[in-house]
Amino acid sequence: MSELPNKTLDILTSSVRRASDILFVENPLGTSVGAFFGVATHAAASVFQPFFSRFSSAVDVTRLTWYGSVAVGVFLFNVPTMFRRRQLPREIEDEFEVIRRLKKELPAWQIKARYLSLCERVTANVASTPPKKHVARP
Repeated sequence: MSELPNKTLDILTSSVRRASDILFVENPLGTSVGAFFGVATHAAASVFQPFFSRFSSAVDVTRLTWYGSVAVGVFLFNVPTMFRRRQLPREIEDEFEVIRRLKKELPAWQIKARYLSLCERVTANVASTPPKKHVARP
């Protein structure tokens, strides 16, 4: 059998998991506000349908269903979260900067040893720290 369908399925499930993490774990406020925005937008488009009918030849906003409006709202309010980089603690960033500066002065094996040492310290710290409970913001 070909590995292609399995690889494609792995990529698809990975993308779905990332999307659900963003929607419900990382940004529940953006998801709920986006859903509300979508419902409000759909209601406004329905109320102002006579006004929008003048522009129906270019864009007909009244054809967008309520769930389509909700999907657009949720997407718009989660776009910043999708492209935001995770930040490391300042001490780790400082350590990376020190290693970057030393690249010109030290041989490659010492640089690799410093990266490995940093990784070991970070993973030991993560392993010894109890997991944080996610608390939704009011």
